[in-house]
Amino acid sequence: MNQRKISINIGIGTTSLLAVFVILCIVAFAILTFSTAENDKALAEKTANATTEYYVAQSVAEENLAQAVNYIALGDAAKVKNLGIIRESVNNGILLKWSTPVNPKKNLLYEVLVKPNGKIVRNTHTVMEL
Repeated sequence: MNQRKISINIGIGTTSLLAVFVILCIVAFAILTFSTAENDKALAEKTANATTEYYVAQSVAEENLAQAVNYIALGDAAKVKNLGIIRESVNNGILLKWSTPVNPKKNLLYEVLVKPNGKIVRNTHTVMEL
């Protein structure tokens, strides 16, 4: 009786296919990683620009506030109005209201109460314009 040996051989073709599949997976993950990095960079730039715009607008608003307080101390209400600030007398001080543009879609709205002793109480809002 002749007995045959049965052996399973993985040929070079199967190994090559497996290697190609692994390389394709690595390339796909590399492309996904690259696109994620590009999106993160764009988001970081957008956030940096928005933050810069906000702080520039806040700086302008603070300069307007300093000028308005100086004009109030000098008793020159007309110059306060020239700054674009609405001045209202209230029973516990002077209320100042104005808006500073952040960008075409946002305004930084200020509402500041200047008490008779010169103390400033501020309430700041950022509002999206439609």
